[in-house]
Amino acid sequence: MAEIVPEIGTEEIVQRIKYDNLSAEEFYSTWQACANYRDNVIQQKLQNIHQIFREWPEYKKADGYRLIDLDFGKMFANTRNFLCCKQEILRLFLHLKKPGILKDSSTKFVINSISEQHLEKDETQFIFKTLWCLHGYLYPTSKVFRKTNAGKKDTCRFTIEDSQESFTFVGQTLQELDNYIEFLKQRGESIQPLILVLSEKFFSKFDEFFLYLDDTKMRFTNFYRCVDVCFKSFHLFNVEYPTAISNFWTFIEAYFYNFSKSRGKTTPKINILIQELEE
Repeated sequence: MAEIVPEIGTEEIVQRIKYDNLSAEEFYSTWQACANYRDNVIQQKLQNIHQIFREWPEYKKADGYRLIDLDFGKMFANTRNFLCCKQEILRLFLHLKKPGILKDSSTKFVINSISEQHLEKDETQFIFKTLWCLHGYLYPTSKVFRKTNAGKKDTCRFTIEDSQESFTFVGQTLQELDNYIEFLKQRGESIQPLILVLSEKFFSKFDEFFLYLDDTKMRFTNFYRCVDVCFKSFHLFNVEYPTAISNFWTFIEAYFYNFSKSRGKTTPKINILIQELEE
């Protein structure tokens, strides 16, 4: 990303956001007017999402996802619109369905539970299952140090399930989602932008979607939209991809958003997959 030059008179603009009783239209225009200043503060002074949300609590409000949209659009103006990439998702699905692409039995079962027609009949189920199964192809293979449930460090390889749950954790109740977050906290893991999903067993029906950011759950009714805001959060808030899911997000940024410079580490497997999808 090119160096951003802060706007003139920024301090007065920021004070208006924090203290003036602005209408919705006035607020959004004022928010956009100090986007460059905010990005500089985030990149140079703030260390994590907790500090960012403390400085800019507006992100935690019900319409915080719109603010993420506005800022991302200003900072990364030349990226492709993920929400217009249904044909790219369809190509990815058809590729994953090919014999020998997915070797894990559980991901093969999930990808075979939907067909091409589901993209129009049940968009959420189609996109969720396609991206869920992508982890069966792009899971990390290098060894890492990780804490066990007992708190000890151990050398291991992340599994497909680790990759999937670093992207989306699926539970049948809100309590189940909260318990999972508490489990991660107790293990001392850094909880990056994470999607939480309320769903019936075997992904037969989806109820709600949440983007977890700094103890805040942003609610979405559309999974596609939730993934989009999740991805934007990594880049806008300058957060590294978790190791267990770095391959997945690196592919997403290159194939769907057409990023010229990767936040993650591009691998031959990712490049080959993109090449095969674009043939």
